[in-house]
Amino acid sequence: MNQSVLIAWRSVWRQKKRTVLLASAIGFGFFVITMVGGFTGGLASSARLNFSNLFGGHIYIAGSQVSERGSEIAIIADA
Repeated sequence: MNQSVLIAWRSVWRQKKRTVLLASAIGFGFFVITMVGGFTGGLASSARLNFSNLFGGHIYIAGSQVSERGSEIAIIADA
């Protein structure tokens, strides 16, 4: 195993240009994933807030009670 690590280490330092390009590509990939995740999270939060502000006043409550005679009355009252 030590020999494999030594060979890999030598290969990394002999191919400096390839190593730098690979590290840059990995860093750029993490940057893009982080930015896209942040934008989509912000967009979802903003859309949720806008829809709740837009439609929040239109809440309809409906219910029914059974009268003493057994008929159903469409009314909600305090218990």
